[in-house]
Amino acid sequence: LFFGPRRLASLAPLRGHVLTVPVAPSGSTESAPQIGDQQDLRQHRQDQGGERSRASRRWTVAGAAVLGVLTLSTLARAAGPEVDVYFGSGTFYRLQHELVMKEALELGRREGDITALAGYAGGKKAGPLERLCYKGLLGAPDHVSLGHAQAVRVTLPTGKISDFTKTFLEQLKERIQAQQGPQFRAVIGIRGGMNSEYYPLISEACDGKVKLVKGEGNEPDTFGTDTVYVYDSRKFPWRPAETSNQFRDDPPVYYDRDYKEIYEKQK
Repeated sequence: LFFGPRRLASLAPLRGHVLTVPVAPSGSTESAPQIGDQQDLRQHRQDQGGERSRASRRWTVAGAAVLGVLTLSTLARAAGPEVDVYFGSGTFYRLQHELVMKEALELGRREGDITALAGYAGGKKAGPLERLCYKGLLGAPDHVSLGHAQAVRVTLPTGKISDFTKTFLEQLKERIQAQQGPQFRAVIGIRGGMNSEYYPLISEACDGKVKLVKGEGNEPDTFGTDTVYVYDSRKFPWRPAETSNQFRDDPPVYYDRDYKEIYEKQK
């Protein structure tokens, strides 16, 4: 699903379209077909030409199919302007997996085209060099004490913002009771926040199912409420999580190896 060569495996049946010519076994006494007159010769050549033409068309179709697979993600990117949006609710492991799957299935993205990455956003401060960490080991700037939420940033064609927002809303229901704390609050971030020209797409997708509130930073948890904080990503930028926190399992849910290998393919 995520890697181009594996997707090409589905085109294997096309490899059977090869023009073959029967050849008599070595030592065979069978004679080659004889062409008795000029008319038979012309007919023979026409038959050969027709077979070559049909084979050529089959290879053209096969080539077009391969080209279509290779350029699918490129066409998706060219479909319109793209913007960065981040979403957060509960642990970012589960949400990242859902958004990666949606990128692959609906936008045709593969390998290095995948943009959904885990990170942190919504806090008023960050550590030295704008760094944030999952845990504050050895004095590292951990995201919880600095008021950040776990969030997944994805780059979307503007026409897909509404669709991905709906997927985010579905994931709000999946948050479990064990995931409580301000780092698991529900958040959306986009350039301009509630003043963004694309905010109406988010609001329309929510359709009154949640209460969209302007994010001011360092908010409390939203568990048990219908509140979703909306941040201006210029004031509250998303910062990437550690490599060890990208494309991971979300116990007790475990994902397949292809998914967990995406980060290695992006290097």
